[in-house]
Amino acid sequence: MRSRRAASGGGHAHHANSSQLSGSLGHIMGPEDSDAAATHQDRTYLLHPSGTFRTFWNMAVALFVLYDLLVIPLAAFDMPRSTVLQAVDLTIQGFWNIDFVLTFVTGYYDGGQLIMTLCNVARHYARTWMIFDLGLISMDWTFFFVDYVMYNDDDASATEWSRTLRMLRLMRLVRIARAIKLRRGFAAVQELLHSQAASLYLSFFVSLGQLLVLNHWMACAWFGVSWLNADGENWVAASGLKHRDVLYQYLSCILWPEPRGNKRNLSGGLRLRCPWHGQVFVCLAFRGPKRELLKRIGTCLVGC
Repeated sequence: MRSRRAASGGGHAHHANSSQLSGSLGHIMGPEDSDAAATHQDRTYLLHPSGTFRTFWNMAVALFVLYDLLVIPLAAFDMPRSTVLQAVDLTIQGFWNIDFVLTFVTGYYDGGQLIMTLCNVARHYARTWMIFDLGLISMDWTFFFVDYVMYNDDDASATEWSRTLRMLRLMRLVRIARAIKLRRGFAAVQELLHSQAASLYLSFFVSLGQLLVLNHWMACAWFGVSWLNADGENWVAASGLKHRDVLYQYLSCILWPEPRGNKRNLSGGLRLRCPWHGQVFVCLAFRGPKRELLKRIGTCLVGC
């Protein structure tokens, strides 16, 4: 009986000592364990920056940015209102809102080290691109609602509505600032390639695409120069393009390799007149990047 009590007492003492020891060890290693647990918990719902989902998401980012680069400059023309384009525009705006949220839960690399802690990720995004993205999202929704209100306003005259709405749509050119996000899509595609030749071909086609987009911008800007003298005689009115359909106007602009103030129209013999500062702006704004892209394409062709 005494031996049992002694054994029981010894067991209780051993259990108390073990509890004390584990408590002291827990007190010593508690902060590290809690940090490790928090980091592990963050990793469970944070997205890896090079993961499969994020890779395809970055490709979608590149596609939507490319859509903006092609469609928004077309506001220089009298584009007919389209329900399909409105739906696509609304979808893209929703996409950028989702992208804004996903960036808060996507890890990043800092000096080659992967950071997957929620607080650090949020702090890093707040210090880098959050204000930029939030500003563009706010402007997107502002332009969308103002466009909707103006279109449904029966009191405004047709001419006033057309001019104001066109200027409003051109203000959406600030969305082109998202073109810097194209590098995310380019990097996502680069990760899928495992040969130097494939990377070289990718660089070639990217440079070729940039050249085509630049020519597209040049055509839209050249037509938009006519706005500088919208009420009087401008090159669009003088060439007979004012009352032609949008496709004909666009092709007439893009088929002129170098816009000049005096150039004969494709269908008539009229002299095209344009303000000199409009010509200088269009030529200087696009000639330098165009020459640089041609050099890059030549380098890629030599490498191929």
